[in-house]
Amino acid sequence: MTAALETFGLGKSYGRGGRAVSALGALDLSVPKGLVYGVLGPNGAGKSTLLRLVLGLVKPSRGGFRLLGESSIDARVLRRIGAMIEAPSLYPFLTARETLRALAHLSGLNDPAREEAVLERVGLSEAAHRRVRTYSMGMKQRLALGAALLARPELLILDEPTNGLDPPGIQEMRVLVRELVEKEGVTIILSSHLLDEVQKVCDRVAIINRGELVSEGRVSDLISGQGGFFIRAAPREKALAILGARARPQDDGLVVDIPPDAAPALIRELVGANIDVFEARWLTQSLERVFLSSMDQSQ
Repeated sequence: MTAALETFGLGKSYGRGGRAVSALGALDLSVPKGLVYGVLGPNGAGKSTLLRLVLGLVKPSRGGFRLLGESSIDARVLRRIGAMIEAPSLYPFLTARETLRALAHLSGLNDPAREEAVLERVGLSEAAHRRVRTYSMGMKQRLALGAALLARPELLILDEPTNGLDPPGIQEMRVLVRELVEKEGVTIILSSHLLDEVQKVCDRVAIINRGELVSEGRVSDLISGQGGFFIRAAPREKALAILGARARPQDDGLVVDIPPDAAPALIRELVGANIDVFEARWLTQSLERVFLSSMDQSQ
């Protein structure tokens, strides 16, 4: 299957000679079609630079890439892509409906029904008559997303799509992203600082730090590692003495580093020592812990 995006040593530097600053090192990446792919990293990691490079907004300093199977990115390819990069730039004196109509005209589209459907999809139907200058940041984000959806793109590139959205808006965005992938077959590449949302919405992620790829894989695989076996038992001091170096205190219980098949024997050991076990469960990793661990390892 052709990847939605492939990069080959792709990099970008600003400046020349000894004063050159590398925004993106030499990135090798492959984004499969038909899923939500997250690009994560701290501020200045190179996330937005990567997205700008593949959209042709800036030229690479080294390496190359293929987008939707094409090495040459021209208007024909860009018509198959929708994008929302950083803060949306919109005409403040136009209404939402006029904005979509103008953008549709520039793109050679003439489908008023599609414009209305997009307004409905991003939750702006009731505010479509209002001028954009009266919109909140979250409403502008919705309108920018609507503009990106106008031409029914195969690939949607979103940079911080939940900026300015309240909790219900973030949830609606999550549902919309998943529906676009699962019901319409759109591939979505998104960057975000909201790791909990990324864990909920993304199928795969790439973690970038200082312009370099430090971790990549399916979200389910990255968080599948056990964080330890948590036990809440009393008296805790007696349980800690029995378990010794295998256990460490955490909150009101103990975390024990054991393989999964050793858990039943451990509980029997504690009960046999007249220790009351009130809670026993496996701790799973969160994407946040994976992210922070990747940052520590790349320092």
